Amino acid sequence: LPAVGIIDNKERTRITNEKIELIRKAIIGESGITDANGKKIIGGYVGDMRDWPDLWEAKEDIPHNYDATIPSTDRWDFGYRPYGSFNDNGKWQWERPFRKLSDDKDDTDGLDHIGGLETENEGQPRGLWTDDPQEDPNSTANKLDADKWKGPYILFPNDPYPKDNTHFATANNDYADLRPKLTSPGTGVKTESWIDGDYSAALGEPFDDKEAFRKLQTNDRLADGWGRAFRFFITEDKEHGSGNTIFWIVSEGADGEGFYPTKGSIATVDTGDTMGKNYDSNHEDNIDNIVLKLYSIEWQAAFEDEKLLKEQETGEILNTIKQSLIGDSPAGNNTGFCGDLGRWPRLYNWESSNWDDENDSNTSYTKGQLRELWTATPNSADAADNVLLPDWQNPGFGWRYQYHPSPLLEQEQSYLTDAWGNPLVFIYGSDDTLMLLSAGDDGEYDFGDQLDLTESISISSYDSSLAANADNIVVTIAKDLWYPGFLHIDNITVNNAQNGITKAAFWYATDSDNSSFYKTIYASAIDGTWTITGDALLYSDVTAQQAASGMRRLTVWNDDDGDDEIDIGELQFTRILPVITQPQPTGSDIEVDTAQFTPAVAL
Repeated sequence: LPAVGIIDNKERTRITNEKIELIRKAIIGESGITDANGKKIIGGYVGDMRDWPDLWEAKEDIPHNYDATIPSTDRWDFGYRPYGSFNDNGKWQWERPFRKLSDDKDDTDGLDHIGGLETENEGQPRGLWTDDPQEDPNSTANKLDADKWKGPYILFPNDPYPKDNTHFATANNDYADLRPKLTSPGTGVKTESWIDGDYSAALGEPFDDKEAFRKLQTNDRLADGWGRAFRFFITEDKEHGSGNTIFWIVSEGADGEGFYPTKGSIATVDTGDTMGKNYDSNHEDNIDNIVLKLYSIEWQAAFEDEKLLKEQETGEILNTIKQSLIGDSPAGNNTGFCGDLGRWPRLYNWESSNWDDENDSNTSYTKGQLRELWTATPNSADAADNVLLPDWQNPGFGWRYQYHPSPLLEQEQSYLTDAWGNPLVFIYGSDDTLMLLSAGDDGEYDFGDQLDLTESISISSYDSSLAANADNIVVTIAKDLWYPGFLHIDNITVNNAQNGITKAAFWYATDSDNSSFYKTIYASAIDGTWTITGDALLYSDVTAQQAASGMRRLTVWNDDDGDDEIDIGELQFTRILPVITQPQPTGSDIEVDTAQFTPAVAL
């Protein structure tokens, strides 16, 4: 390595350790950060992507070929090496698209002898600084998920010493002349010659001038204090068992040398000869290496704790929504939306500038948001969608208050979310069941056609065994949890009644859009003490008339104008009668006196 400034190895070691710490932070975030519950917070790339960053090499050079046949597709048995070239300005550029490294775990031939995640490679964690690590102009298949990737997590790597490799090459011809190179030794078959003789596939890779040059080309590559590219590996973690991995960050130190497992050689394969098992820190080429190992078990445990906590929080969120819909039904009082309105809430979707409960064909949505839980004006563009408010024309039915807090955001982002911040899914089924669904930690679910917002689908057809549904959190609310309700009043006695004037009405149900209301009404046929006897109010799951659960109203009043409606100013007495979805004990009695009536006022 030529002189690049008077900096001794001690200082370069310090610089290297600083750079390793920056890479560590970019991968897993700051150390020692905890949440309100004292749980470790994982940041950086892993915190967002829930996995190590993949390793990427530049597009491969024409590989060595010991059978004289150039493959038409990528094959491990050619030991690919990353490639680049000098542009017209004399600057080295890596060949695109980049190639993602993998670990050929199942191959008994050890074909990832060079270029695998657990063998010698020149891969870089490019996802730390770009969301398009492949850089393939013809494909976006490997572009990172924009909903997860929040990078860059580290500054784009620029070569700190752009002239430190000019003794190797300054032009493409120079690089081509570096060993190993393709030659035609009389036979016409091109083979690779090495500094110590012609290349033999069985010997591994003891020295490579081209690689030495490439390690000093650190534009778009993370480099240590000596200006050489870091080595990275992703290996199995034999200490912590199956499913756990180690992410290695390796500087080859002052001597720039490293000796790494290669799964044996192509001629003599040893699939157990991997970085995770056989790296020898005491090997003469590794003795001054600076190594940091990051363990997946640390962040997997943190994520598992976080996942469990978020599952609990999401379960609580869904149960809170359930309560806002049906209160304590079926065992207790229905103080929720369904109890007050006597119907399911409509489902709303954002349509360019407003929320609506129907598409352009006036077909009701079966999937959407439960906006009526927090606003009585769910569609800013259509007052006809306003939710019914309490009135003497419909006593006991009407939107009384916010049943659930409104979302923090507005407009198209005004939706309820789970503990992961993902929109909750609400589906009204053809089987008269409402589904509340969180897609869970992976944000995925498989149920029906997610793009068809008016799809008719039975909630009972949901298959929790599907892979995408494995971590879903689901609450279903069948209509029979809140309808029909039970009520049994034996006798209603009214003292000081007026013949034909004093009446009693009980509003027990409404239709699906609150346009019609159903009531039982009685009129006194005598003056004095009037008694409605023998199951005056009887509702159950087998009666002809069925009541919606909720806080229903019985009103006894003097109908002065005889229209069977309660008008403002008419004298009345109202009793709230809880209707619940559990059979009632023996009926009770109610007694009122018109002397205690008060004028009806606006509700």
